[in-house]
Amino acid sequence: MVEPSFRRGIREFYVPLLSALSLGVALFLPGTASSQGPALIKDINTKPLPNPSSSPRNFVNIGPLTYFSAFTSTTGTELFRTIGTPASTTLVKDIRSGSSSSSPSSLVVLGTKILFSAFGPTKGRELWISDGTSAGTTLLKDIRPGANSSSPFGMVVAGTKVFFIANDGINGAELWVTDGTTAGTKLVKDIRAGASSSSIFGLTAVGSKVIFRANDGTNGTEPWVSDGTAAGTTLLKDVRSGPFSSFPFNFTTLGSKVVFSANDGTNGTELWITDGTAVGTSLLKNIQAGSGSSSPSSFSRIGSKIYFSAFDSTNGRELWVTDGTISGTKLVKDIRSGSGSSSPFGMTALGSKFVFRAFTSTAGSELWISDGTAAGTTLLKDIRSGSSSSSPRNFTALSASKMVFTASDSTTGTELYVTDGTAAGTSLLKDIRAGSFSSFPFGFHAVFGKAYFSANDSVVGSEPWITDGTSSGTKLVKDLNGNAGGTSSSFPFGFTDKFNRSLFSANDGVSGTELYITDGSAAGTKMLKDIRTGSLSSSPSNFVLAGNKMFFRAFDTTNGTELWVSDGTPAGTKLVKDIRPGSLSSFPSFLTPMGDKVLFRASDGTKGSELWISDGTAAGTVLVKDIRSGVFSSFPSNFVSFKGMLFFTANDGLKGTELWKTDGTATGTTMVADINPGSSSSSPSNLTANGNKLFFRAFKSGAGTELWATDGTGTGTAQVKDIRPGSLSSFPSSLTASGGKVFFVANDGTNGSELWVSDGTSTGTKMVKDIRAGSFSSSITILGDLNGKLLFRANDGTKGTEPWISDGTSAGTTLLKDIYSGSSSSFPFNFLTTGSRFGFFVARDATTGTELWKTDGTTAGTSLVADIRPGTNSSTPSGLVLSNGMLIFRATDPVKGTEPFKFFPGANTKMVGHPCSTSATRRPHLMGTDPVIGGTMKLRGAGAKPGAVGVQLLGAGVNLNAIPLTALGAGCNSYINLLSFWMPLSTFGVPASGNWTQNYPVPNDATLKGVRVAFQTWYIILPALQWEMSNGVFSALGN
Repeated sequence: MVEPSFRRGIREFYVPLLSALSLGVALFLPGTASSQGPALIKDINTKPLPNPSSSPRNFVNIGPLTYFSAFTSTTGTELFRTIGTPASTTLVKDIRSGSSSSSPSSLVVLGTKILFSAFGPTKGRELWISDGTSAGTTLLKDIRPGANSSSPFGMVVAGTKVFFIANDGINGAELWVTDGTTAGTKLVKDIRAGASSSSIFGLTAVGSKVIFRANDGTNGTEPWVSDGTAAGTTLLKDVRSGPFSSFPFNFTTLGSKVVFSANDGTNGTELWITDGTAVGTSLLKNIQAGSGSSSPSSFSRIGSKIYFSAFDSTNGRELWVTDGTISGTKLVKDIRSGSGSSSPFGMTALGSKFVFRAFTSTAGSELWISDGTAAGTTLLKDIRSGSSSSSPRNFTALSASKMVFTASDSTTGTELYVTDGTAAGTSLLKDIRAGSFSSFPFGFHAVFGKAYFSANDSVVGSEPWITDGTSSGTKLVKDLNGNAGGTSSSFPFGFTDKFNRSLFSANDGVSGTELYITDGSAAGTKMLKDIRTGSLSSSPSNFVLAGNKMFFRAFDTTNGTELWVSDGTPAGTKLVKDIRPGSLSSFPSFLTPMGDKVLFRASDGTKGSELWISDGTAAGTVLVKDIRSGVFSSFPSNFVSFKGMLFFTANDGLKGTELWKTDGTATGTTMVADINPGSSSSSPSNLTANGNKLFFRAFKSGAGTELWATDGTGTGTAQVKDIRPGSLSSFPSSLTASGGKVFFVANDGTNGSELWVSDGTSTGTKMVKDIRAGSFSSSITILGDLNGKLLFRANDGTKGTEPWISDGTSAGTTLLKDIYSGSSSSFPFNFLTTGSRFGFFVARDATTGTELWKTDGTTAGTSLVADIRPGTNSSTPSGLVLSNGMLIFRATDPVKGTEPFKFFPGANTKMVGHPCSTSATRRPHLMGTDPVIGGTMKLRGAGAKPGAVGVQLLGAGVNLNAIPLTALGAGCNSYINLLSFWMPLSTFGVPASGNWTQNYPVPNDATLKGVRVAFQTWYIILPALQWEMSNGVFSALGN
């Protein structure tokens, strides 16, 4: 280690800072002194939120009281009740207190109580019961004990019991029954023995029994019947014998029998009937003769008959009827004559007749009526005249002579209609959302001559409505979820640092999604340029910094999606080149920096998608090489920098997709190796540089897809290890360099997909740990490097998907923290380090939802940063970037919406820019530890020329652009603000290794919190008096 020359000690670090402060140099982070936790930077989109909706649904009634689920911003989605007036419309119980939702669903009435599925505060989604009061609304049974959910659904009342499907965590999703008591709630039968589920579907009450379909693992999916006991739950008939399935559905009662559709493997999907016994279960009629299917559907029991839709090759899909006999199963009418189909739908009784929807080529899909005879089946009204369709649906009878439904005409949109069964009596009932927009009424539930439903009038959102079939009697019940005064979201994304300013995209609600810039302050957050003027969006994306320029792609109506550049000013934000002239797009993608230039893939409309390069000018934006000549595309992708060149994959049309490299010139763009010889592809991917090797995965015939590495030459390109020997593949993925090694996920065929590590040799390539023992996979997602260790998420089968850490050994691979305790998962993602100490990521727990967390790699040092959106609702931070000494990210505030936020993470350090050198193979890098107030900052150099004289510079303040110093060497830039306060901290000789370390005490002065400084090492090459420069290091002082 080379120690610095400290003739003035700490004063060399301290004095320039105090001098700069005394003269008012802007060194502090915006808002650092007052900001202790994450804070909103700016509410970019200040447009008021449209009135939020309560989205009512699941209406059921007990006498005059109607119950339903609805959402409010204070309660979440909970259980409500009403008798149709505003005063009577009230919350039954906030089951999951606060703004979190219990989300009641599958509501059914059993006697004087309601049974439903809901999320409890601690028990997951389970079975609940309510008598309509808060005190009488309780968990009926925790079928799957603990925080996991049994997720009951498919409730159906049969006699005095409710049948449903639930998963107790032991037997899979199976048939359950309840009489409304805890003791009477039990598993009926484990139809498919063990943890697998029997895939029950279509529970249909037949008296006190249910008929349904299920798969027992032996007979396929077939019809079953149950009386609520294990002994009385049996396979009705193996319609399609053996392990094949008949897939019965559309169970519909007809007297004491049930009609349904099924496929016996011989006659196709046809109409069947059963009396509840195997002998009494038979094909009713083979409507489409032979093995073809008539596929009966849309069953509706009306009186003593069932009307349905079915297909035959003569008449198409038309209206049919059955009385349960062969002779009584017949075509009602060929509505669309010939083999075309009218596709009848929604048959619903209205007095002695029924209405439905059907299609003809002259009238479109319109309202029809039938008395069950061909002559009595007629078009009731062509609501949207001509061949266009009004598409009526949601047929709901209020009485024997009145029915409401929804339809769309060319004037009012989809709205509420009424009919008495005559053309004259069929009319628009109410244009709830006035004009051509639609209120989309749905969820109808008839109660004593009225119907409840949900509709959106555009003023109060989707709320509960009621109708008695008259215009005056059709009205809003209550605006349950009134506007809380919030603003809309700008949905910022793509945060990318440009020397302490972050560029990103956002939508202010006026100009569309456009280019923004921020320094972390409200005043310094503004639209940089409205590229696509007006309210439409240019949608800037694919940001990448090369030199002083931020390259990105954006769309305008003149040039399409093309390459743009910005220097951080409005005037300097401009189209680089219309690569594909005119309004068509070249779609630049995979933008990757190479020094001060950027390489990318684009199509000029002539050469296909090929390799391009740009220096930010039109003249300097050119095709590098037409790898696959002519109009065909080589599709270059997977770009990564390695040894001063850019490696990528491409397909030249002869060798398949293989590994290539480029120095940015046509002659310097060559294939590295034809890994899978011939025209077949090796399809390299996951390219990851580590030291002197580039790792990737590739396919080779006979070896499968395995781990490969290259030194950049064809002879130095070889398979590292055949992890899954032979032609099978281990499919290495998520390659990540950490601690001098490459970690990845692979499947050896024995242990499932688990964590592996490689040093580039076969013997040094091994599984780190079988986290989920046995052949199961631990579902690893690698998050990134944390101080030489790997942070990743995995599921060990017990703790759920949680953060883990590894040093590359089995013993050193451990669960970092069970953030969401128990078997539930925190699903950590969006990891970012802020220097030498901490990593930040996003995760969820049971108390705070999905929020921002930090870790130092230890369990004790892993903690929640802040509950930005208090309670179990989530702020869902994303897009983390370190810029101007702060974490910049997007998060959701309950009032301001999804907007840009900031957080000062304490002392932090970031490498910026790139080195310059007199040698193509030497890259003098500079790294630094976090400058903790009262501690020691360590600067480390690597790759410097031995014997050179190093000059360590400190800048009090940071550049907003690199300062080109081309006179000192090609590609040389100063990352020290030479126009502000700067000074040399020390000079030293570079040792033979080219690597050095220097320690600098940081003043123990709390007033320096948030001060930004910059470091760079300049090297004098003797005796030639040439210059080389390191990259820059930007730091912020703090705790």
